Amino acid sequence: MRIQPAECGTPVEDSLWRYRLRYADPTWVRRLAHGLGCIELAVIVLTVGLMIVGGSPLFPLFALASDLQFLWVEHLDFLGAPLTLAAFVFWALGIDGIRSVCGPVPDTFTTPSSEWTRKAARYTGIVAWLLTPVGLAVVLEARAPGVVCFGSVCMLAAVGGVCLLMTYFGYLSARLPDRSLLAQWRLVAGWTAVVWIIKISVTNMDVLIRHGVLPGMSRALTQVNLWTCTVHVFAFLAVVLAIWTMVLAEQLRRRLLEASALAAETQAAGSTASESASVSPAPSTGPTTEVEGGD
Repeated sequence: MRIQPAECGTPVEDSLWRYRLRYADPTWVRRLAHGLGCIELAVIVLTVGLMIVGGSPLFPLFALASDLQFLWVEHLDFLGAPLTLAAFVFWALGIDGIRSVCGPVPDTFTTPSSEWTRKAARYTGIVAWLLTPVGLAVVLEARAPGVVCFGSVCMLAAVGGVCLLMTYFGYLSARLPDRSLLAQWRLVAGWTAVVWIIKISVTNMDVLIRHGVLPGMSRALTQVNLWTCTVHVFAFLAVVLAIWTMVLAEQLRRRLLEASALAAETQAAGSTASESASVSPAPSTGPTTEVEGGD
């Protein structure tokens, strides 16, 4: 339906594609923007915490800053404390953000599929947010097979929840409407799932090889340092995806703030029109005759 009406010139397909957030409750739209801001801040806090952990691919940044005396750290014996603090802040901000973004929609412009996505993103996103620091601490550093298996399960559940959360962010982008932002959310969600599944699989394989569970594979990879090769590739892809996700989240947050302002203007204009209609005199329906009574 690419028909363009002569009055406005807007294609009918674009007009009917999605319900626009500029006509929604402005308080709800502002709450969406607030939730995205909390999620962004939580990711930044966890990223800084991971920079302090030696098993993280971001640790070289911390080591470089320490060498340049930007951070005065002489002993690295208490690295668990900063990560633990970062995890608690990450949990508090992230859960508050997810509850704000994935809260009930105050209008009726939803479909059964979008409502299911919202509820699934809300609950799985909270579970994923709780499991992410646990899974990262285990998967980013090779340990015993049983511990890595536990961390892998946590990380797979976290990746699934985060990808579903990104899907709901794409739905919000569709309601702006912004097709480009929607397509980017779908793309980054797919690549996030692929990269983390590969990373988790390689980590488990490397641990099994190191403990002699796969002797044939160990002999085949004698000349190849699987851990070193994959860590560098994963670090590059993970950082690119993280930066991309943060950029998309910030774009969506700003667009939501713009939609909130437009929604407030639309609501104010509607209230003014209603008040004008209520105070205007009713039109006369016909001539009136004044009859004087007499004795």
